[in-house]
Amino acid sequence: MKRLIAFVLVLVCALGLVGCSQPKNDGRHYFNGVILEIYEDSLLTECLEDTDGIVRTGDQAVLRADLISANRVPDLTVGDHIKVVFDATDDSSPIQVWNVSAIYLLDENEEIIDP
Repeated sequence: MKRLIAFVLVLVCALGLVGCSQPKNDGRHYFNGVILEIYEDSLLTECLEDTDGIVRTGDQAVLRADLISANRVPDLTVGDHIKVVFDATDDSSPIQVWNVSAIYLLDENEEIIDP
């Protein structure tokens, strides 16, 4: 629980520093995934739905706290299903996801849960 609180605090600080300064981009990408691990400064996820070919089903992806500029970041736990909205990735393994603009919790039907 302490790790989750620390992670959320880091996210809030990162949002304050970079959240308002990024331009809006209509060409966002997204994937639906499950949280595998939560660290102080990142999340490890696995893609469950290949939505646009950027992150493919079965790929593992790291979301670093300092690159998340989401307005809404729900309380997250290992096993949660999420939708990640982002701008870019790199070709490492696991994939590094950059400029995350939103993370949404999903229900058992993979629908966004209203915050």
